[in-house]
Amino acid sequence: MKVIIYNRVSTSHQNIEGQLYSVKDYCVKNNWEILGEYHDVISGTTKTDDRENYKKLIERIKTYRDVDKVCIQELSRLSRNTLGVLESIKELDELGVSLHIKNMGLDTIVNGKKNPMTDMMITILSQVYQMELQSIKERITYGIDRKRNSNDGQPWGRPKNSKESREKILSKHRDVISYLNRGLTIREINNLTSKSTTTINKVRKLVYG
Repeated sequence: MKVIIYNRVSTSHQNIEGQLYSVKDYCVKNNWEILGEYHDVISGTTKTDDRENYKKLIERIKTYRDVDKVCIQELSRLSRNTLGVLESIKELDELGVSLHIKNMGLDTIVNGKKNPMTDMMITILSQVYQMELQSIKERITYGIDRKRNSNDGQPWGRPKNSKESREKILSKHRDVISYLNRGLTIREINNLTSKSTTTINKVRKLVYG
């Protein structure tokens, strides 16, 4: 059995080596051949398309077509975004590669076929995602109502011509970054956070260029 190990941590202060060792030891005990190790130091809400080493992992799979499994410690190492988990499982499934979740002892593909347990898990995750979307919609509606009934019609945001550093802006608007990573539109984020479209656009440009 040939495997690739993937791991993700949010900050460089987290012990990524310890997590990798745990998964490597697990693979060795199962007599799995480790073809490579990939890890990203990035927020769990960041899309996999924006993760440099995860993209390299997928390219490695597509190029050599010799990988049976991608092994991770737990689902949160793949993504903390429900939609991100679903999309990653689907992508690997289409490539014929099983995702092995160590702490669950679960494979998404068994003997070349989808694991029924995985289908149940995906169903649950899909329902959670729908609940998250509904919650976001409700908060958007609340944001619209709040804007209509407060601030006496005055504009929102910082005073004109004031300047902040890139780091300060990103730190100040982490909620905007999170919603951008979830795929929400600028208008939806505006309604949800009451932050101006100009601010949201600025954050988007700082994050994605």
